[in-house]
Amino acid sequence: MTTKRNQTRPDALRAAERRHRAFALRLEGRTFRQIGDELGINGGTAHRDITRHMAEQRERFAELAADALTLELERLDSMLAAVWQSAMGGHLPAVDRVLKISERRARLLGLDRPAPVDGGPVVLTVKYPADWGQDEFEPGPPVGDE
Repeated sequence: MTTKRNQTRPDALRAAERRHRAFALRLEGRTFRQIGDELGINGGTAHRDITRHMAEQRERFAELAADALTLELERLDSMLAAVWQSAMGGHLPAVDRVLKISERRARLLGLDRPAPVDGGPVVLTVKYPADWGQDEFEPGPPVGDE
């Protein structure tokens, strides 16, 4: 069974601070080698530190986004409950409000996104009459008035 290392250990705290500092230097436009020189590490370690810092930030932002989505959906539920009876009673402004709330929910949840298309690009080969060989062209029946 794997366990997370204690993130409050002094060496873990120093490593986290180094990753943060390396990322800040990268934001300034420094190369990995320059970052390594400034922090007393090699360029490969600087790269790994920055990559790990970005992964940690992505995870953190994903958690924050999930929390924000949950909060927004709860707010929409409260708003919907407030106007639902009026809408069901035929009050047209309330019906419009219910539709707007539903549209917002669908956007937040990605329900209106087009379905992804499987497969790659379609390749068409077009042959123009000038490119046809004599044996490829068979005249068809006449079109129009007979």
